[in-house]
Amino acid sequence: PEFAVDTQFTEATVFAGGTLQARTSAQYYAGGALPGAPVAWSVNATVANYSPPNQSDYRFGFQSLWWYQSPDSGGSASIQFNGQTDASGHHDLAIKLDRYVLPRPLTITAESSVQDVNRQTWIAHATTLVHPAAAYVGMKTDGYFVDRGKPMRVDLIVVDLEGKALVDRPVTVETGRVDWVYKAGEYQEVLRDPQRCELRSDSQGSAHCELITTQGGQYRITAITSDADGR
Repeated sequence: PEFAVDTQFTEATVFAGGTLQARTSAQYYAGGALPGAPVAWSVNATVANYSPPNQSDYRFGFQSLWWYQSPDSGGSASIQFNGQTDASGHHDLAIKLDRYVLPRPLTITAESSVQDVNRQTWIAHATTLVHPAAAYVGMKTDGYFVDRGKPMRVDLIVVDLEGKALVDRPVTVETGRVDWVYKAGEYQEVLRDPQRCELRSDSQGSAHCELITTQGGQYRITAITSDADGR
């Protein structure tokens, strides 16, 4: 092709509920813009994980195990848009994130395909991470196993995107023993003996919860926090 295409997101940090702005630019190598050229967009969203820096002692996001994967692990969705470049060779795309309710980060990839009058096509793409909130909660335990009847201590920390502690943030911890029941022709997962802790992070961003293990088995622990904007 006689032209180059560049695609970028205009914001460095984007949160759920906001609008993600993408721009593609088509310029001739010889100089000058490529106006009025058809642009085909393909936008893909994939469930991701994010671990804030300097907090390697804690686990953030979903813990993948070789014998079990999260129901939304690897989940993705795609959508397409069409337009054309303006007089300056640009085309802007606004991606609304108002239907984003999953409390997990998303990897968003925007790919643009631009074609000139000679039907020469050039493709460029950009990728960014959309955060569900400006706060992340991490957890850790003393180990993967505990004797039945012995309380299980769960240590938590609430931090911002840079890994800095956040004070007085709410944390809800929910746990249950994983069991399976046969229903409607298939095995379905249920949580038995549910427990819940309502906490707030201290001056170090920390909190902890002790859970009762009355029966043997596999337990699932979920911790949820929110940022100052209620996300």
